Amino acid sequence: MIPSQQSVCYFVPTILVQKGNPKNIRGLRDLLVDGLKLGIGDVKACAIGRKTKQIFTKNNIAWEDVEKNIAFQSLTVNELGMQIQAGSLDAVIVWDAIARYYSEHGTEVPIPVGENVVSTVNIGILTFTKNHSLAEEFVLFATSQRGQDIFKQHNYRTDPP
Repeated sequence: MIPSQQSVCYFVPTILVQKGNPKNIRGLRDLLVDGLKLGIGDVKACAIGRKTKQIFTKNNIAWEDVEKNIAFQSLTVNELGMQIQAGSLDAVIVWDAIARYYSEHGTEVPIPVGENVVSTVNIGILTFTKNHSLAEEFVLFATSQRGQDIFKQHNYRTDPP
């Protein structure tokens, strides 16, 4: 019998800036510099938005100070990467896996583990599933070495940061 839920990967927030980091952003407090064009996920619409707000709270950064630089709020994390690709924003906060898809256009500025709020992605079988054996096979696949290699191939961390 497999456990009710297991971790398969981790979504790690990171700062993505324009290629070469022309605004010299080194951390969260640099996102408060006057005139910086910041993009974040909408807190009410996407997980990265909620995590972003939690990160600022964890680091005692007042939301009002962040809001003055918000030039774009997205409904999805992918929209934030596209804003960097288009050159429309100076910095965004995205999952590290997403940041790597935009490495041709942006530079990743990692948020230190102690300042970050990481999401664990779990997999499990719902009690009301109609095909328990097939669901169990899928969980076993996702947590197997082959499944973990697929997550890694798509830039997701399979080990905690």
